[in-house]
Amino acid sequence: MHPATGEIIDHVNGRADIQHKMLRAINNPDARLSEDRLRLLRAVRFAARFAQFNVASGTLQLMCDMVQAGEVQHLVAERVWQEIAKGLMEHKPSRMLEILRDCGVHKMRLMGNPRRMPSMTGYGLEITGYLAKE
Repeated sequence: MHPATGEIIDHVNGRADIQHKMLRAINNPDARLSEDRLRLLRAVRFAARFAQFNVASGTLQLMCDMVQAGEVQHLVAERVWQEIAKGLMEHKPSRMLEILRDCGVHKMRLMGNPRRMPSMTGYGLEITGYLAKE
C-alpha cells in the first residue's frame, strides 16, 4: 500500500489470483521453493486451509518435480511434522494429503524414526514418520 495515497500496489498480481481463487508461488516459483523447501509443505497446508482455491499448475508441477528429485528428504523432521500437524487442523486436511500423495511424497521417508511420531491413517497415507510406502 502506498503510504501517501493508500493505493494498493500489487507487483505480483496477487489480487487477480485471489479473484481467480489461485494459490501460486510468486515471481520465479523455482527460486521461491528452492530457497526454502519447506514452502512446499506450507503451500499444501494453505491448500487445506483455502479449499476453494486451486494450486496453479506451474506451482504444482514444480512441487511434484521437487519431490521426485528428492529435495524434500533434506527437510528437518520436526519442521515437516509441524507443517503436517498444522495442515491436519485446517478446514480440509484431506486436500493437503491428496496433493502430497499426488506429488509422490507418500513414497519417501521424511520424518526420521517412525516410532517417535504419532500414528494417523487415512486417505491412503499413513503418517507415522513416513507418508506411507506403497
